[in-house]
Amino acid sequence: MLLINGTPPEKHASTASYEKITGLEKDHAFACLDSHGRLLLGLTEKTKLSVVVGFLRTPAIGCAHAMRLDAGGLKLGDTLVGYDNYLIPSALGVVARQN
Repeated sequence: MLLINGTPPEKHASTASYEKITGLEKDHAFACLDSHGRLLLGLTEKTKLSVVVGFLRTPAIGCAHAMRLDAGGLKLGDTLVGYDNYLIPSALGVVARQN
């Protein structure tokens, strides 16, 4: 998780894997829910993860909850979006909330 209730989880700061990812400049894919429950999916160009988290927290974006997704690459017809032609399958399920 990148954000929980608008704040990065404190437990991440102490893990070696999180420190390794945050220090790299690479493409990042993310999913975010704003305070109105709207879903935002995105793919960045090469940047540090801390920059992505800062962007998601800005008032203009206003993510309440956000998670990083695998950003290996996305193939749209003959066009590759992302940095890697090695496509790793991943999925994100979105279901309507029953009130």
